[in-house]
Amino acid sequence: MSKSVNLYVVVPCYNEEAVLHETSKQMLELFGEMKNDGLINDNSRIVFVDDGSKDDTAKIAREYADKYPDSI
Repeated sequence: MSKSVNLYVVVPCYNEEAVLHETSKQMLELFGEMKNDGLINDNSRIVFVDDGSKDDTAKIAREYADKYPDSI
């Protein structure tokens, strides 16, 4: 299969501080597997959208975006 598919997954986040690390880890692993299998291309992204959280959700999402700029 050709690596021609762009996949963007939008993950709405509201007060996800307690679970966002695990969610990010699992999503990154899944995207890595899908890229290795040729199901998606390198332009595919995970998009975390903070919906006005009162905790550090936005900060954590930003840290992951900075750490994994080719995926998030």
